[in-house]
Amino acid sequence: MLSALTEGSRRHHQPMAELIEPPWLKESIREQESPIKKERTCTDTYELILMVAYFVILLALSAHCVSNGDISRILNGYDNCGNVCGKNTPQPENVSIALCNEGNNVNKRFLLVRGVGRLIFNPSSVERLCVSSCDDYPDYEKFLNRCIPKKNVEQIDSFFSRTGIADFFQEVSEDIDLCWQELIYLCLIALGLSGVMLLLLRFAAGIVVYLVIIIVAVLSIAGTITLWILWNKNRKQQIKTANGTTETTYIPTGNVEQRLDSSYLAYAIISTIITLIILLILVVMRKRIELVVLMFKEAGTALHSMPGLLAQPLVTYACIAVTVWLWLYVALWVESAGTLTKVSSSSYRFLKDNTMKFTRWYNLMGFFWISQFIFGCQNMVIAGATTTWFFNANKDQLNSPIKEGIWRLIRYHLGSVALGSLLVAIVMLARVMAWLLRYWKKKCGLTEERNEVGSLSTNWTKIAAFQCCCCSIGSCFQNIVLFLSRNAYIQIAIRGCSFCEGGRQAVKVLSANSLRLMAINSVGDWVLSLAKIIVVIGTLFFGILLIQAKDGVQHAWVPLVLSGIFSYAIAHSFMSVYEMAIDSIFMCFCEECEINNGVKDTSHLSPQLLEFMNRHDNAKERY
Repeated sequence: MLSALTEGSRRHHQPMAELIEPPWLKESIREQESPIKKERTCTDTYELILMVAYFVILLALSAHCVSNGDISRILNGYDNCGNVCGKNTPQPENVSIALCNEGNNVNKRFLLVRGVGRLIFNPSSVERLCVSSCDDYPDYEKFLNRCIPKKNVEQIDSFFSRTGIADFFQEVSEDIDLCWQELIYLCLIALGLSGVMLLLLRFAAGIVVYLVIIIVAVLSIAGTITLWILWNKNRKQQIKTANGTTETTYIPTGNVEQRLDSSYLAYAIISTIITLIILLILVVMRKRIELVVLMFKEAGTALHSMPGLLAQPLVTYACIAVTVWLWLYVALWVESAGTLTKVSSSSYRFLKDNTMKFTRWYNLMGFFWISQFIFGCQNMVIAGATTTWFFNANKDQLNSPIKEGIWRLIRYHLGSVALGSLLVAIVMLARVMAWLLRYWKKKCGLTEERNEVGSLSTNWTKIAAFQCCCCSIGSCFQNIVLFLSRNAYIQIAIRGCSFCEGGRQAVKVLSANSLRLMAINSVGDWVLSLAKIIVVIGTLFFGILLIQAKDGVQHAWVPLVLSGIFSYAIAHSFMSVYEMAIDSIFMCFCEECEINNGVKDTSHLSPQLLEFMNRHDNAKERY
């Protein structure tokens, strides 16, 4: 009885918080205070319906092109009568040319085109023939299933190989067949180097980050000094006087030397300005470099806890490959579609109607939309898994955060990804149109026109200025939309909101942490870019050792270029996941600073991140 009273007295004198907050209640309170929304609804449903309707319409338009097209018209070519080379084409009833009575070109597999030089002025003057052999025409030579002028072949030969274009492709095929094992080894080496870089970014993030900063600062200063030295040497020359002494004298220079002098001066001034900007940014962000290091460490820990995220790019690239194949397949049908129309007294052409021309652009827009949709789904899954990991106290006992991110994406947020990818696709299509405007200007002969006083004409200046503005604004706007959509996806993963609301919240959070964001984007991008370069250089180094020791390789640069492309793709796939994880953790960190501010439950934070928050909160510093 006495021991019971003593125990009751001890419990009576315990703090009230310990009596009313058992462990299960603390966990419940922590889950309620977590910004990740548990109860969600479908977001941006109408945009998802719009996307489905868009591709249903694309399917109908493609069916119209398929019913009026034939891919063999593109692959094999067709003659003046519309007969496809290498196959038996049924003769249409509306063909009235005497030479078009026979449509059987099974033995005539090669297409010969004459009068191509006059194509821009009069397409009907071009003569298209299906021939059995290119050897019957002395001025033409076989290239694939076409007969092209020999002068074009000679130009191609001088660039690729002295043995001819056909032999070049044959030799390259033999080299690839000979080195396919080495290419696989190099891909595995790139995979291993990417893993090593991920380990370095996790366990030695501080050393890597500061090393990159020092390299960038030293290279910018050294480059600026070098340019000024070159300008000074070009401006001053050593001459010998009559008595044999040497003195430094400024030598008046001609037009070429003056342009060279002006170029060095301009480069030196631009380099100086860039160097000053870089140094100023580093000085301003010197106290925020620690946060960059913490973000890299946290991202490495997250990927270590969820290694399945590194497999996301494999699924993404597989989907992109299928998308590219489908787009090319539909594009071939669209380009082959047309109605056989008489364009001259001896020539027929397959001409497209307005629906077919519209399908060409509609298919391109669909390709942009679906490709960006696939990348958006990858970013959404990574953001969902990373945010769940960040706000989970028991990070060693996670309950499939990747599956949870995939489920939330499919169940609730496909419409939001559809809207974000639509905005990016519209900007990409606008950029393509701006590029075609430049091509149209060249095709129509809108070159530099000068008036009587020698200045550029008003019309050409307006067109050039408009084109430059479209290209610059389009590139900047596309990067802005991509940046906002990525951060909007992170907010959607946290709050379960719509795309527009996620974008608004992302702008609000990032604008309140602008200096932190500048440090993450600038230093972080430098580090990730350097990691990609290291992987590519390391792979090429081993590639040189492997391929140079291989007997029988005629063009060693071809497998080396392929290995460089493959290694960059592998490194980029890993670093893109790392970059999205860093962005997600940074957004969660900013939300943590706004919601909890380090005074509520912080059991889900790492000791280093909690120490950083407490130290800067006590110092009253706003980063």
